[in-house]
Amino acid sequence: MFNYTVRTTKNNRTDTKTVGFASLTIEECFAVNGILIIDGPNGRFISFPVSPKSNGDYKDIAFPITAECREILQKAILDSFEETLKNADAEPTEE
Repeated sequence: MFNYTVRTTKNNRTDTKTVGFASLTIEECFAVNGILIIDGPNGRFISFPVSPKSNGDYKDIAFPITAECREILQKAILDSFEETLKNADAEPTEE
């Protein structure tokens, strides 16, 4: 479909449902930063960047247009995040 790279990081705060963050680069020429990885009541999902409007609503800034594209990107981001978590657990801790 298209080439992309994903980078994910863990959110170290525990007082939020946002467990991580992702950045996405598409075709080495378009980047989307500020993708949230959220633990929801029906499982983990991603939220693309939004901008608050003056009436309290939010406006999408960057997002997949098709369901197929969203599924591909969500799977890639969540898979990358699982690897990030595994690597974080494998890192030695200082005592």
